[in-house]
Amino acid sequence: MLKFCRRQLRGKRNDFMVGEGSYQANTYNLEFEEEIQRLKAQVLLSWEKEARTLKWFGLADGMNVLEAGSGPGFFTEKLL
Repeated sequence: MLKFCRRQLRGKRNDFMVGEGSYQANTYNLEFEEEIQRLKAQVLLSWEKEARTLKWFGLADGMNVLEAGSGPGFFTEKLL
């Protein structure tokens, strides 16, 4: 279920839709940029295992992939 949210972020009003239980980076860390860097590091640390798992499931170069809910896109970037 989606709900409409209105939040203040860096002095500007932001209106957006979020799914119930959606991850909101700006609520988990005092500094938004630090949270983005944490997410990037998380992908980099786990990428080797993720790539092995995807290959085991049959993912190969040239295939199409839909990644729903890609967040800042660091995982998608690695897939490319």
